[in-house]
Amino acid sequence: SVYQGHIPVTRFFFNLFDFSTVIKVIPSTFVAHHASILTIHGVNFQEEDKTKCVYGKHRAVHALFLTSSLLQCTVPALSVGNYSVVFKNSYLSILNSSTILIERPSKVRRLLPSFGPIADAFDVH
Repeated sequence: SVYQGHIPVTRFFFNLFDFSTVIKVIPSTFVAHHASILTIHGVNFQEEDKTKCVYGKHRAVHALFLTSSLLQCTVPALSVGNYSVVFKNSYLSILNSSTILIERPSKVRRLLPSFGPIADAFDVH
């Protein structure tokens, strides 16, 4: 403790950071009933922030800190629909929100042409 006159003064050390900001989320569409990875692009992410991705009203997942501009979250196996994703840091500040779409898996019945080299674009039926 440090004294000013006869009054003890305690010093606290802390770091100040610029606000984290989410710029974009990739991808925005996922397959139903399969867990996937969501990549969050932004600025000023801090490992100490312990950012969470909150899907809908109930499911929260801790984000994996990659760099000061990249985070990743696991998208849980959700049913078909639109979901709001809110990104919150450990101070409960909302960094941003986004919407993701969960779709049914696609099935390819046949691929034409089924032979020969592919030189140009072709249709999938």
